[in-house]
Amino acid sequence: MIKALAVLNAVCLLIVLFCIAVEIPAFNLSFYSAEYDKYGIPAHIQVEKPELMLVTQRLLAYMKDQAPDIVIEATVAGERREFFNQREKDHMVDVKNLILGGLMIRNCAVAVIAATLVILCARSCKEFLKHLAWAVKYVFTGFLIIIAFLTGFIAMNFNKSFTIFHELFFNNDLWILNPDTDLLINIVPLGFFMDISVLISVIFFGMCLAVITASIVYNRVRANKASSAIKETPP
Repeated sequence: MIKALAVLNAVCLLIVLFCIAVEIPAFNLSFYSAEYDKYGIPAHIQVEKPELMLVTQRLLAYMKDQAPDIVIEATVAGERREFFNQREKDHMVDVKNLILGGLMIRNCAVAVIAATLVILCARSCKEFLKHLAWAVKYVFTGFLIIIAFLTGFIAMNFNKSFTIFHELFFNNDLWILNPDTDLLINIVPLGFFMDISVLISVIFFGMCLAVITASIVYNRVRANKASSAIKETPP
Protein backbone atom coordinates (compact mmCIF):
# COMPACT_ATOMS: atom_id res chain seq x y z
CA MET A 1 0.00 0.00 0.00
CA ILE A 2 2.74 2.47 0.95
CA LYS A 3 4.75 1.57 -2.15
CA ALA A 4 1.72 2.13 -4.42
CA LEU A 5 1.05 5.46 -2.70
CA ALA A 6 4.67 6.46 -3.26
CA VAL A 7 4.42 5.68 -7.00
CA LEU A 8 1.17 7.66 -7.22
CA ASN A 9 2.80 10.65 -5.54
CA ALA A 10 5.84 10.42 -7.82
CA VAL A 11 3.53 10.57 -10.85
CA CYS A 12 1.60 13.48 -9.33
CA LEU A 13 4.85 15.34 -8.64
CA LEU A 14 5.89 14.77 -12.25
CA ILE A 15 2.60 16.27 -13.45
CA VAL A 16 3.00 19.29 -11.19
CA LEU A 17 6.56 19.94 -12.37
CA PHE A 18 5.53 19.67 -16.02
CA CYS A 19 2.69 22.15 -15.50
CA ILE A 20 5.06 24.55 -13.74
CA ALA A 21 7.55 24.22 -16.61
CA VAL A 22 4.79 25.16 -19.06
CA GLU A 23 3.39 28.00 -16.96
CA ILE A 24 6.71 29.76 -16.38
CA PRO A 25 7.24 30.86 -20.01
CA ALA A 26 3.63 30.60 -21.23
CA PHE A 27 2.38 33.29 -18.86
CA ASN A 28 5.52 35.42 -18.66
CA LEU A 29 5.10 38.81 -20.36
CA SER A 30 8.86 39.34 -20.42
CA PHE A 31 9.25 36.18 -22.50
CA TYR A 32 6.71 37.43 -25.03
CA SER A 33 8.38 40.83 -25.15
CA ALA A 34 11.75 39.23 -25.90
CA GLU A 35 10.19 37.02 -28.59
CA TYR A 36 8.48 39.99 -30.21
CA ASP A 37 11.82 41.77 -30.39
CA LYS A 38 13.59 38.67 -31.68
CA TYR A 39 11.19 38.20 -34.59
CA GLY A 40 10.42 41.88 -35.21
CA ILE A 41 6.72 41.32 -34.62
CA PRO A 42 5.65 44.95 -33.94
CA ALA A 43 7.14 46.16 -37.22
CA HIS A 44 5.84 43.14 -39.11
CA ILE A 45 2.20 43.64 -38.08
CA GLN A 46 2.61 47.44 -37.81
CA VAL A 47 1.56 47.73 -34.18
CA GLU A 48 3.43 49.74 -31.57
CA LYS A 49 5.21 47.52 -29.03
CA PRO A 50 3.46 48.96 -25.91
CA GLU A 51 0.07 48.40 -27.50
CA LEU A 52 1.00 44.86 -28.53
CA MET A 53 2.02 44.13 -24.95
CA LEU A 54 -1.41 45.31 -23.72
CA VAL A 55 -3.05 42.94 -26.18
CA THR A 56 -0.79 40.13 -24.97
CA GLN A 57 -1.55 40.87 -21.33
CA ARG A 58 -5.28 40.62 -22.05
CA LEU A 59 -4.75 37.40 -24.03
CA LEU A 60 -2.82 35.75 -21.19
CA ALA A 61 -5.41 36.83 -18.64
CA TYR A 62 -8.13 35.34 -20.84
CA MET A 63 -6.28 32.03 -21.15
CA LYS A 64 -6.20 31.76 -17.35
CA ASP A 65 -9.91 32.69 -17.19
CA GLN A 66 -9.07 36.03 -15.56
CA ALA A 67 -10.62 38.11 -18.36
CA PRO A 68 -14.11 37.62 -19.87
CA ASP A 69 -12.99 37.83 -23.50
CA ILE A 70 -10.26 39.02 -25.86
CA VAL A 71 -12.27 41.83 -27.36
CA ILE A 72 -9.59 44.52 -27.52
CA GLU A 73 -8.82 47.28 -29.98
CA ALA A 74 -5.43 48.33 -31.28
CA THR A 75 -4.01 50.54 -33.99
CA VAL A 76 -2.88 48.21 -36.78
CA ALA A 77 -1.15 49.79 -39.80
CA GLY A 78 -2.57 53.16 -38.78
CA GLU A 79 -6.13 51.87 -38.51
CA ARG A 80 -8.00 51.50 -35.23
CA ARG A 81 -9.61 48.06 -35.27
CA GLU A 82 -10.42 45.02 -33.18
CA PHE A 83 -7.20 43.03 -32.87
CA PHE A 84 -8.64 39.50 -33.07
CA ASN A 85 -11.22 38.35 -35.60
CA GLN A 86 -13.95 35.81 -34.89
CA ARG A 87 -11.97 32.76 -36.05
CA GLU A 88 -9.09 33.68 -33.75
CA LYS A 89 -11.50 34.19 -30.84
CA ASP A 90 -13.11 30.81 -31.44
CA HIS A 91 -9.71 29.11 -31.53
CA MET A 92 -8.66 30.80 -28.31
CA VAL A 93 -11.77 29.39 -26.61
CA ASP A 94 -10.36 25.93 -27.38
CA VAL A 95 -6.88 26.97 -26.20
CA LYS A 96 -8.29 28.34 -22.95
CA ASN A 97 -10.25 25.14 -22.30
CA LEU A 98 -7.10 23.09 -22.92
CA ILE A 99 -5.10 25.24 -20.49
CA LEU A 100 -7.81 25.21 -17.82
CA GLY A 101 -8.02 21.43 -18.18
CA GLY A 102 -4.28 21.21 -17.61
CA LEU A 103 -4.50 23.46 -14.56
CA MET A 104 -7.31 21.30 -13.16
CA ILE A 105 -5.16 18.17 -13.56
CA ARG A 106 -2.28 20.00 -11.84
CA ASN A 107 -4.55 21.02 -8.95
CA CYS A 108 -5.78 17.43 -8.58
CA ALA A 109 -2.17 16.23 -8.47
CA VAL A 110 -1.35 18.82 -5.80
CA ALA A 111 -4.41 17.72 -3.82
CA VAL A 112 -3.26 14.08 -3.90
CA ILE A 113 0.19 15.06 -2.63
CA ALA A 114 -1.29 17.29 0.09
CA ALA A 115 -3.74 14.58 1.20
CA THR A 116 -0.88 12.09 1.42
CA LEU A 117 1.14 14.46 3.59
CA VAL A 118 -1.84 15.02 5.90
CA ILE A 119 -2.34 11.27 6.30
CA LEU A 120 1.35 10.74 6.99
CA CYS A 121 1.39 13.44 9.66
CA ALA A 122 -0.38 11.01 11.95
CA ARG A 123 2.04 8.19 11.15
CA SER A 124 5.72 7.61 10.75
CA CYS A 125 6.73 8.80 7.29
CA LYS A 126 10.20 7.26 7.11
CA GLU A 127 8.96 4.17 5.29
CA PHE A 128 6.98 6.30 2.84
CA LEU A 129 9.91 8.60 2.13
CA LYS A 130 12.09 5.59 1.37
CA HIS A 131 9.59 4.29 -1.16
CA LEU A 132 8.94 7.78 -2.55
CA ALA A 133 12.66 8.28 -3.20
CA TRP A 134 12.71 4.93 -4.98
CA ALA A 135 9.58 5.76 -6.99
CA VAL A 136 10.84 9.21 -7.97
CA LYS A 137 14.12 7.77 -9.19
CA TYR A 138 12.52 5.21 -11.51
CA VAL A 139 9.32 7.02 -12.51
CA PHE A 140 11.16 10.25 -13.34
CA THR A 141 14.04 8.49 -15.08
CA GLY A 142 11.70 6.37 -17.18
CA PHE A 143 9.60 9.38 -18.14
CA LEU A 144 12.66 11.45 -19.05
CA ILE A 145 13.90 8.67 -21.34
CA ILE A 146 10.54 8.69 -23.13
CA ILE A 147 10.56 12.49 -23.34
CA ALA A 148 14.13 12.45 -24.68
CA PHE A 149 13.09 10.20 -27.57
CA LEU A 150 10.00 12.33 -28.15
CA THR A 151 12.09 15.51 -28.11
CA GLY A 152 14.41 14.00 -30.71
CA PHE A 153 11.45 13.22 -32.95
CA ILE A 154 10.05 16.75 -32.54
CA ALA A 155 13.43 18.33 -33.24
CA MET A 156 13.76 16.41 -36.51
CA ASN A 157 10.49 17.80 -37.84
CA PHE A 158 8.99 20.48 -35.62
CA ASN A 159 6.44 21.57 -38.22
CA LYS A 160 5.01 18.04 -38.49
CA SER A 161 5.03 17.65 -34.70
CA PHE A 162 3.24 20.98 -34.34
CA THR A 163 0.51 19.74 -36.69
CA ILE A 164 0.18 16.40 -34.88
CA PHE A 165 -0.17 18.21 -31.53
CA HIS A 166 -3.03 20.34 -32.81
CA GLU A 167 -4.78 17.40 -34.45
CA LEU A 168 -4.60 15.46 -31.17
CA PHE A 169 -5.82 18.21 -28.86
CA PHE A 170 -8.30 20.10 -31.06
CA ASN A 171 -11.34 18.57 -32.74
CA ASN A 172 -11.66 21.29 -35.40
CA ASP A 173 -9.50 23.22 -37.88
CA LEU A 174 -9.78 26.63 -36.22
CA TRP A 175 -6.06 26.44 -35.40
CA ILE A 176 -5.27 26.66 -39.12
CA LEU A 177 -4.92 30.43 -39.47
CA ASN A 178 -4.09 32.68 -42.40
CA PRO A 179 -1.09 34.98 -41.88
CA ASP A 180 -2.60 37.43 -44.38
CA THR A 181 -5.78 37.94 -42.36
CA ASP A 182 -5.12 36.64 -38.83
CA LEU A 183 -2.84 38.55 -36.46
CA LEU A 184 -2.65 35.72 -33.93
CA ILE A 185 -0.45 33.57 -36.15
CA ASN A 186 1.75 36.59 -36.80
CA ILE A 187 2.42 37.44 -33.15
CA VAL A 188 3.22 33.80 -32.29
CA PRO A 189 4.90 32.35 -35.41
CA LEU A 190 6.40 28.86 -35.64
CA GLY A 191 9.72 30.17 -34.31
CA PHE A 192 7.96 31.32 -31.15
CA PHE A 193 6.61 27.82 -30.53
CA MET A 194 10.03 26.31 -31.16
CA ASP A 195 11.58 28.68 -28.62
CA ILE A 196 8.94 28.10 -25.96
CA SER A 197 9.15 24.32 -26.47
CA VAL A 198 12.91 24.41 -25.91
CA LEU A 199 12.51 26.57 -22.80
CA ILE A 200 9.80 24.32 -21.36
CA SER A 201 12.00 21.27 -21.98
CA VAL A 202 15.02 22.86 -20.31
CA ILE A 203 13.02 23.93 -17.25
CA PHE A 204 11.26 20.57 -16.96
CA PHE A 205 14.42 18.48 -17.41
CA GLY A 206 16.26 20.71 -14.93
CA MET A 207 13.59 20.32 -12.25
CA CYS A 208 13.31 16.57 -12.83
CA LEU A 209 17.07 16.07 -12.59
CA ALA A 210 17.10 18.09 -9.36
CA VAL A 211 14.37 15.88 -7.87
CA ILE A 212 16.10 12.68 -9.02
CA THR A 213 19.38 13.91 -7.51
CA ALA A 214 17.62 14.71 -4.24
CA SER A 215 16.09 11.23 -4.12
CA ILE A 216 19.47 9.59 -4.74
CA VAL A 217 21.14 11.73 -2.05
CA TYR A 218 18.34 10.93 0.41
CA ASN A 219 18.72 7.19 -0.17
CA ARG A 220 22.50 7.36 0.25
CA VAL A 221 22.23 9.37 3.46
CA ARG A 222 19.62 6.93 4.80
CA ALA A 223 21.79 3.95 3.83
CA ASN A 224 24.86 5.51 5.48
CA LYS A 225 22.92 6.15 8.67
CA ALA A 226 21.65 2.56 8.71
CA SER A 227 25.17 1.26 8.11
CA SER A 228 26.57 3.44 10.92
CA ALA A 229 23.85 2.29 13.29
CA ILE A 230 24.72 -1.37 12.57
CA LYS A 231 28.43 -0.76 13.19
CA GLU A 232 27.71 1.06 16.46
CA THR A 233 25.44 -1.73 17.72
CA PRO A 234 27.35 -3.78 20.34
CA PRO A 235 27.72 -7.50 19.57
